[in-house]
Amino acid sequence: MLWYPQPVLSNLRKSLRTILLPYLTINAVRLVIDLFLLLYQHSLSAEAVLARLGAIALGLGYAKSSFIPVCMPSWFLYSLFVIRFLVSLCKESSHLVILVLAALGISFTLRNLGVDLIVPIDSALLSLPFFVFGFWFKKKILYEDTNENSFCRSIISAVIILLLVPIVRYNGYVDINLLCTGRNVLLFYGIAFVESLCVINICKVFSMGGGTFYLQFQRVQ
Repeated sequence: MLWYPQPVLSNLRKSLRTILLPYLTINAVRLVIDLFLLLYQHSLSAEAVLARLGAIALGLGYAKSSFIPVCMPSWFLYSLFVIRFLVSLCKESSHLVILVLAALGISFTLRNLGVDLIVPIDSALLSLPFFVFGFWFKKKILYEDTNENSFCRSIISAVIILLLVPIVRYNGYVDINLLCTGRNVLLFYGIAFVESLCVINICKVFSMGGGTFYLQFQRVQ
């Protein structure tokens, strides 16, 4: 999710190769397995094949109408492809802000009206703030030089994650694929952003290597 915008056509070619091709490959493999199982169960038919091919073409992450997805988690790759294309159209930071606000407005309007686009464009719109969050913070958090405070930050991050557990439970079930953000959308995004930062801080300590980790632990003591 941490990605730097490129020219539209260059980004599209890269997304086709790194996102859409893996999506199609995963689903093709899973489709072959499904068809063999159907053949073994003597239930293989043209309708069954078309139902699965249609779901793959639409990027479905759940059964809808006559469509049957063969690899439901892969809807994320489909949505990521849409997100990267939308972000590649933005040339300025202000454009990203407008895009995020428009995406959230459209997503919540569709949810409140009970409109299901079937194609996971609505899920992509709901996920867009996470993508932009990664883009804005990648240099500051992921690529900055590790300093002597990293160990302390990792401990604080671990404590914050534990303190967030009851808040997560309060907010309830969330599922971007179904446009479900729990009790409160602000909690949904807030928890996700804070926990992402905490996990990155913790992972950075482990990426420093044993010697550096030991020295920083000794400083804390």
